[in-house]
Amino acid sequence: TKTLVNLSGDERQISFSRASQTSVFFKLNVKTTDDFDSDGGPAALKQQVLDYVGTLKMGDTLLFSKVFEYVWKVPGISSVTVGIGKDKTSLSLQDITCDSFELLESNVANIEVDMDD
Repeated sequence: TKTLVNLSGDERQISFSRASQTSVFFKLNVKTTDDFDSDGGPAALKQQVLDYVGTLKMGDTLLFSKVFEYVWKVPGISSVTVGIGKDKTSLSLQDITCDSFELLESNVANIEVDMDD
């Protein structure tokens, strides 16, 4: 918080605070076809999840259905189930909500991909 003087000479307090960041965890169980790239496919799946999380702004809800939209962009998937959550030990197929000043984030280490060929 800082006190500033406006053009009319009045003092105003201006405040700024950063959004609190909350980690989100993902588990993808994927069945594939012959078109799936077994070398780069798991990394591509993780990147798609991160691409979606990267679109979220402070206060946005992470929509589980939107995760599917991004994951299905990877060629060679025949089926996928997704678990998400703020706690790695408690993942489910539900939207993740947050407070107005909270930002959901993730990283490669927070995304588990299990392949079921």
